[in-house]
Amino acid sequence: MFLILSIGFIGNALTVLILRKPEHVRKALTPLMINLSIGSLIIIVLGYPVVMTLLLTGGQVGEDDPTCR
Repeated sequence: MFLILSIGFIGNALTVLILRKPEHVRKALTPLMINLSIGSLIIIVLGYPVVMTLLLTGGQVGEDDPTCR
């Protein structure tokens, strides 16, 4: 899992860096691709660590948990 997240992070970061170059800025799909890459980076950095922590510690989020409200 760590390998997949690492490759995803590196790939999305490189995509953002490459698409910021002047020859790519003028293309119509560049903003969409940058937006998708940044969205994936946010999920990799903020979403997956929470899920992995819950899975590894055996924690369960139930109806009585204040984080569900």
